[in-house]
Amino acid sequence: MRAPWFWRCLLAAGLAWVGPAWAQPAPMPEGAASATAKPRPRVGLVLSGGGARGFAHIGVLRALQQMRVPVDVVVGASMGAVVGGAYAAGRSVDELEGLALRTDWTGILADRPQRAALSYRRREDDLLLPSRIEFGLTAQGVQLPASAAGNQALESLLRHMVPALSAETPAARLALPYRAVATDLRTGELGELGAEPRLVSLRASLAVPGLFAPLPVNGRL
Repeated sequence: MRAPWFWRCLLAAGLAWVGPAWAQPAPMPEGAASATAKPRPRVGLVLSGGGARGFAHIGVLRALQQMRVPVDVVVGASMGAVVGGAYAAGRSVDELEGLALRTDWTGILADRPQRAALSYRRREDDLLLPSRIEFGLTAQGVQLPASAAGNQALESLLRHMVPALSAETPAARLALPYRAVATDLRTGELGELGAEPRLVSLRASLAVPGLFAPLPVNGRL
């Protein structure tokens, strides 16, 4: 009969041999780690309107950039559509900030022909009735203008904000998905603008009633 110490030594040696094998987990098959990792949630950025104050959205974009928050889709209305559309088109935050600081909103809102280009009668009318809103007289009677401000300066601003290569690209075909929304003046329904050229989407969403003329898009106003 063997001594008890012999069996104790034999058991200790066996545990020393199998212990490391138990301590190390079996290698995972290739690709298993990525399959078990949780996908990150998609981030949608929604930018509202607000006139010139809508340029504050640029600060939101900068904060998201500093916090390394990825943006997967952008949706905007009015000025939010302009800022979001320019960002989705490839403008950097610094470029957007520079454009916002250089924008002459007084000139955009007062967009009309130079006084020297007006006829004598219209110049006299300006002296008698110094108003930016011009009335018309037709066979149907007195007519109001489509908007208080013109469209040329506004469209020039939009062309500066959107890179030339993507100006005519439909919003749905951009690398960063983007949609603009606008309201149909006839029905009051909310419309999604994605298949139209980028400038059309921005211009239609920015058509503030009474200030900028509405834009017909696909049979809707």
